[in-house]
Amino acid sequence: RREIEHVREGRKGRIILKMNGLHDQHMIEEIYHASEAGVEIDLIVGGFVAWYRTKPYSANIRVTRIVDMFLEHSRVWYFLNDGQEDLFLTSADWMLGIEPTDRDGFPDLDPDLKREIIDILNIQLSDNVKACYLDGELRNNFKCDDNPVKVRSQLAIYDYLRNKSIR
Repeated sequence: RREIEHVREGRKGRIILKMNGLHDQHMIEEIYHASEAGVEIDLIVGGFVAWYRTKPYSANIRVTRIVDMFLEHSRVWYFLNDGQEDLFLTSADWMLGIEPTDRDGFPDLDPDLKREIIDILNIQLSDNVKACYLDGELRNNFKCDDNPVKVRSQLAIYDYLRNKSIR
């Protein structure tokens, strides 16, 4: 809701949600409402998304899947918050039967770790080798772009972290 307020006041609204499953209809309604208000939303969801079965396509929402050689378990919530980026980590997906209190996130307050996680989210969103977009018909479509640089996010994240540890 805060991102919606930023958009209404003429600023940019941005949300990135990374999880394995998105089934909770209340949260889907909130995401859709934010998208219709002009908030740009990226969902990085490895498993099932109950999104398009209940709502028409929204141009402000992209659902990305990345299935590659490593199994990932991270759940991350990112909010632009008018440039004061907020990042929350959690262990639960937004699934049916999971109480809202069971999926509370905790803020990442360490600025270096926060930057690292945001960088990793951006690497995943730039994947143009293993990433698929989920379309309005629930089909996976491999991401095709004009970028001559091929980004396979799992390998790029490995290189990113390896290079950080060498410094």
